[in-house]
This record gives sequence, C-alpha cells and structure tokens, in this order.
Amino acid sequence: MAKLSKKKRNRIFIVLLALILVVAACYTALIQPYLERDELVYEETEIYQDTLTVRVSESGSLGYGLHEIAYDVDVQVSDAEEEEDEEEDEEELVQRYLEIEEIHVAAGQQVEAGQELLTLSSESVESVRKLLQTALASAKSDYADAEDEYNLAVIDVEITNEITENAGKYAETIYTKGKQSIINEITSMELEITDRIGNREALNEAMAEAQEDYGEAKKTYDEVKASYEAYYSPDNAANFMVGLQEFLNAQSTYERALSAVESAQKSIDDNESAIESLQTAVKAAKAVKNIALLENEQTYVEDTMNSENADLVYQATLESLESDLQEAEEEKLLMEEKLAAFEELVGEDGVLRAPESGMITSVSYEEGDTLEKVGTLFYYTTAEDMTISVDVTQEDIVALEVGDDVEIIFNAYEDQIFTGQIASIDTTATSAETPTVSYSVVVDVDGNLDQLYGGMTAKINFVVANSENTLYISRKALVSENGKYYVYKKSGLAGKELAEVEIGLKNESYVEILSGLSPEDTIYVATSVSGAN
Repeated sequence: MAKLSKKKRNRIFIVLLALILVVAACYTALIQPYLERDELVYEETEIYQDTLTVRVSESGSLGYGLHEIAYDVDVQVSDAEEEEDEEEDEEELVQRYLEIEEIHVAAGQQVEAGQELLTLSSESVESVRKLLQTALASAKSDYADAEDEYNLAVIDVEITNEITENAGKYAETIYTKGKQSIINEITSMELEITDRIGNREALNEAMAEAQEDYGEAKKTYDEVKASYEAYYSPDNAANFMVGLQEFLNAQSTYERALSAVESAQKSIDDNESAIESLQTAVKAAKAVKNIALLENEQTYVEDTMNSENADLVYQATLESLESDLQEAEEEKLLMEEKLAAFEELVGEDGVLRAPESGMITSVSYEEGDTLEKVGTLFYYTTAEDMTISVDVTQEDIVALEVGDDVEIIFNAYEDQIFTGQIASIDTTATSAETPTVSYSVVVDVDGNLDQLYGGMTAKINFVVANSENTLYISRKALVSENGKYYVYKKSGLAGKELAEVEIGLKNESYVEILSGLSPEDTIYVATSVSGAN
C-alpha cells in the first residue's frame, strides 16, 4: 500500500476535524436541549371545604405585668380651710399631709401578701385625721343649714306659686274692676261738681237771708246802742239795768247775724274752691286715664302669663333649691368618703401592707417625704401576670381588637401552644421615621405559667381574617400567569387542563377559591422535574 503524502494526510485531518465539529454543533443545538428539557410531574391534591383562617405572626419577649400600690386619698379640703392654712407656719403646713416615717422594702425585693411596706408618722396621721374630721363636721353643719334653708324656701315658693295662680285665676275680674274703678272715679268727681254747682243757688239764698237778718240786727243794735247811751244814768239803777239788758240782747243778735253772714260766705267760698279743685282733678284724671287703663291691662296680662307659667317657674325654682341642697349633701358625702378612705389607708397603726405576693420593681418615695398629691407609692409584679409586647403593622392592626384570642409559641417549647388575649393596643405609632408603620400590642398569657421565665422569646399568632365554609387549596396548586390564577384540573379520563380561578384569602399554606372550582373537581400540584440525569 502506497504511503500517503504529507499533504494528503493534512487534508484528511482537516476533513475529520470539520466533521467532528459539525457533529458537536448538532448535538449542542438539537440533541442536548431535548435531553435536558424539564418535565412536569402531576400529583393529585385535595380541595378543602371548611373555615380558612389567616394569621399574622409577630415575635416578642415575655415580661411581667406591672401593678401599682397607689396613694389615692385626697386630703384637700375646702378653699376656706386652705386660706386659713396659708396663715399657718411652715411646720403646721407640712402636717396637712401624711409623712413617710420608714420604708421597709426596696426595688427587686420579693414580698408576701400582708408584708409591711411603709410606716407613716403618727403625728402626721393624727394631724390629717383631725383636719378631715373638722372638714367633715363643717360639711355636716353646712348641709344642715342648707336643709333648713331649703325647707323654708320650699314653703315660700309654694306660697308664692299659690298667690301667682290665684292672681291669674282672678286676673280678669281684677282687670275689669280696675278698669271700671278708673272710670267711676272720674264719674264720681263729675257728679260731685254737678252737685256743688247745684248748691250755689241755695248757698246764695242762705247768704241773702243772712245778710237781711244781719241788716235788721245791725239796725236794731245801732238804735238800742244810741238809746242806751243817751238815757244811761248811773243814778237811776232801774233804768240802767233795763237799758243794759236790752243793749246786750241787741248786741248778741247782731253778732250772731254777722257770724251767719261770714259762715254763709265761707260756705260759698269753700263750694267754689271744691268745684275748682274737682274740675282740675277731672282734667288730670282724664289725662292719665289711658295710661292707667294701659297699666291696668298690663297688670292683667302679666298676672295671666305668670299664672300660666307658674308651674314651670315653681318647678325651676324647686330644681334650683334642690341643686343647692344636693351640692351641700355631695360635699358632706365627699368628706365622709375622704375620711373613710383615709382610715382604710392608715389602719390602726399607720402601716401600709402588700395586697398580694410579688416582687417590688420600684419605690417612688423616700423616708421623710410627704404625700402632698395622689400617686403611685410602689410598682410590683406577680408570677401569675405575664405579658408579651409585639409590634404589628398598620395593615394588620385594623383587624385586631382588645380581647381577641391569640396563639403563643415559645422558642423554648416549640411543640406546645399557649393561649392568651390582647390586653391593649397602643394607637400611637412606634416610630414615624421608618417606612413601615407599626403599633405596640400587649398580650396577656393564660394557663400554667410555672414553666415560663421573664425574657423568653415567643411567636404570637394573631387571627386577622376568617372565611367560614369556603373552598380552599394548597398554595402549591396555584399557577400564576399574567396577573391571573389557574389550577391544573382533571379533564376527561386522564387529561389535564389549566382552569382559571378567582382567589380570596391567603395564608402561609392555603388560598381561598371564590370561583372556578367545585368540591367534586380533581386538581393537581404540578412539579417541574429536570430531564437530565
């Protein structure tokens, strides 16, 4: 066999190399993708019909709930008492408040129920007791005075109400009589004027008769006087006595006639003066007649209205009087309550004791301090009162309410589920600077807490939504494409198809199906399996 030339060998090598490259390219482009293609494996899954619960989980640490032992006895008294106290010296002012003589416990100390916590000074106890007793006595006295004033005022109001009602009852009669009285007064004066004018003739006749008698008496008197003076003789006693007697008789007749004339003139003058006065009075009465009638009518209207409103005024006045009495009674009751609360606080020995067993966490006062305001004396915790505080986002907080039940799983006891309730929800965001707004939720832990310790971490499951008697499937069975949702549903004997569904609630494992499936359908979870081994 002839030996190939070097040139031919090179050509053969190049052809073989090209053939290998072509085969490799065909494998890479055609055969290998086919061999490595993923295959879907379908596994039948269940369609559930029950209650679907959506929970939110948050983590937190176990802590003890705080209780307070408070000084809630208000020993403040009335303003009058306070003004008197301002005049006292500083030492006396201090004695208006309780003073702590000794504190028997410290923060972090375990105490038993009934154990002594603090002792109040006996001097301050007696001083405050006396202050409250004096204020109570004053309040009782004020109440007694107010009660007496109330009883008297009620009687006065009832009498006034009766008078007002009677005034209204007879208002029309009084109005009519008052109106007629005004008219009668003018008529009476006019009639009297008419009578006095009619008396003028009689008075003038009497005057003329008196003047005639006067003239005759004067003439006789003058004659007798002249005769008496002419024939008077002291030596003739008989003639003297006769002449004197005649003269005296004539003088007396004359004087009576003169007096009758003067009396007649006075009667005429008085009658004319009365006529003039009555005419003036009639003019004045007529001038004020309309005003008087208006005043009389106004009185009638007022009496009528007052009568109509008498019951309302009566009730309103009674309510006002009762309010004043009630205020005095409330002050008395308040002082009684203050004194009773004070006595309950100080007891017989002025010692404050622990209401239950626990651990003191803080002490708010020191020995020698005075209790001038109500406030907390001690904070303490108990082993039975444990809480967990967690932060919940604003999206989930709206579904939570105080009192809702929760599930609690402690990291130390992962297989044990504890229960609890939401004790409080803080409406103030925990931080306004972070993108996620959260709110603090405090949960009370129920059950046997002996195996729990402060600081243990736990996961809290909050129920934020429930859908009862609904269809739901595993989230693994849900297929999402272009914003729509599908499931692989059995079709025919062995076929499968993508069926569109409408979803509702979702939790970490399941999703609610609102439409597109029925409980009788068969669905699958499609799992992608690689074709390469």
